[in-house]
Amino acid sequence: MHQTLYRKYRPKVLADLIGQTVINTILKNQFKSDKLSHAYIFSGPRGTGKTSAAKILASLANCLGEEKACGICVFCKQDKESQLDIIEIDAASNNGVDEIREIKSKVGLVPSIGKYKVYIIDEVHMLTNSAFNALLKTLEEPPETVIFILATTEVHKIPETILSRCQRLDFKRISDLDVFLRLKKISELENIEITDEALEEISRSSKGGMRDAIVLLEQAQAFTEEKINEEDIHKINNSLSKNEIESMMNMILNKDQTKTIEKIDYYYLQGKNIPRILEDIILSLRDKLILEKVTKTAKENYSETLKKINEMNWYWREMKTDPNPKTLLEVALIDLSEAIGKENKQPKSSEKENIKTDKPKEKSDSKPKKPEEPKPTVKENETEEKKEDTDENRNRLEVLKRVRVDNTFSKVSKQFKKEIADMIKNKKVELSKSIESGHLFIDGEIKAASDEHLYFIISFESKTFAEIYNKNLDKMDAIIREKLKLDLKSIGISSDEWEEYRKEFKNKKREYIFKKENGEADEYFKEINQPKNEIEKKFQNFIEKK
Repeated sequence: MHQTLYRKYRPKVLADLIGQTVINTILKNQFKSDKLSHAYIFSGPRGTGKTSAAKILASLANCLGEEKACGICVFCKQDKESQLDIIEIDAASNNGVDEIREIKSKVGLVPSIGKYKVYIIDEVHMLTNSAFNALLKTLEEPPETVIFILATTEVHKIPETILSRCQRLDFKRISDLDVFLRLKKISELENIEITDEALEEISRSSKGGMRDAIVLLEQAQAFTEEKINEEDIHKINNSLSKNEIESMMNMILNKDQTKTIEKIDYYYLQGKNIPRILEDIILSLRDKLILEKVTKTAKENYSETLKKINEMNWYWREMKTDPNPKTLLEVALIDLSEAIGKENKQPKSSEKENIKTDKPKEKSDSKPKKPEEPKPTVKENETEEKKEDTDENRNRLEVLKRVRVDNTFSKVSKQFKKEIADMIKNKKVELSKSIESGHLFIDGEIKAASDEHLYFIISFESKTFAEIYNKNLDKMDAIIREKLKLDLKSIGISSDEWEEYRKEFKNKKREYIFKKENGEADEYFKEINQPKNEIEKKFQNFIEKK
């Protein structure tokens, strides 16, 4: 019977685990010092080697030879698929309390051949709360001859009580280069004729998952009897080639919206991956952003490109759950075309300098120029004052943040949260163009809201975006009042901060009582709107207008 390539080339020893150097080192050192843990959690994206590492660990722990994974002892000679001392459980289909109780009843049995009974529980996050509770005591004090290995792609769904009893090893996405080199080797061993460009495309498409990459390579092998090229990979993967993406970008840049829509229709009928098209457009914009940064293009161009990327990211996230992603793609690319069209109409900074009147140049004066006055040096005490101001302002923000989070949590409403999120979604373009930082309404996610006290919390993946939001907090609140006709107060936090607040709320570690703001916001706004240096003090009106 044919064996699929990803099973045939599955890692059999620790050295075969690609791109997991840290995990390799930890496990090797534990074996050398004979200090294996009784319970592990292997977490990370799919196809990065979690289950393979679990099987390798189980084999190494049970090998009876002097050299680990000797290949000649009774245990190593056993059929790998029927080893009695390695028990694999799929938590996705065996997630109830009864299955865990069955494990508990057998966990005390002595291993049949090896030194340990090893329980590998895949997708452990799928267990019910009752099942986790049943596993808890066994996991804390298992027999000396038992090792638990829990594998998961969503470690955040595992209770803290379980996490605290296990040694956690995080598997990383495998780099495109490592995937490419592994695929190159497999291609040579299997006599698969494939171009390097095609291998590079497979590596990029796999997004750090070795299993996905090997499966795609095998599909490509079955697709054509000739040498596999990059175009073949795009056909199999329903993605667009670089030339096709470049062609679409040219249509958008030329503001040719009719051709853009026709092209989307064409790709849709071909069965192309619609969200993937937008993802490639975003990557193209990212390249543009990097080019602008490297070539020191005008700051306004750089910030405009960043705003467009944020907006496209919002569309891409919506596509994942929208029943009609094609329509969203059309709207997204029309929006992008309009935004780029406006940008292209504006004269560049270099062009602005070249716009002159007919008045002839005045001849340069032959007199020597007046020497420039030396710039005043910054005194140490001024630096300290600035640091104190920054610290004091940060403290003011933390006080305001605590008040607004507490007031939101004191009377949360899931329905109101959804209503606000929908209102912002419907007004996204208008909000994003209202002020310079308006695009943050697109990038952020409403996490909690109170309809009784009119507060909401908005979270950002990037801590920097949360800081920018709060630096413009008074303006952001004013825009919400103007556009949504609601007297709402908000606060921006990072996704890490949200996790802390969410745990605090879930575990009832704090009593949330509504408290009227007693000047906390005024103090903070007063500080952030103050001129920070002599130039700002002299030209404050000019800066505000700009």
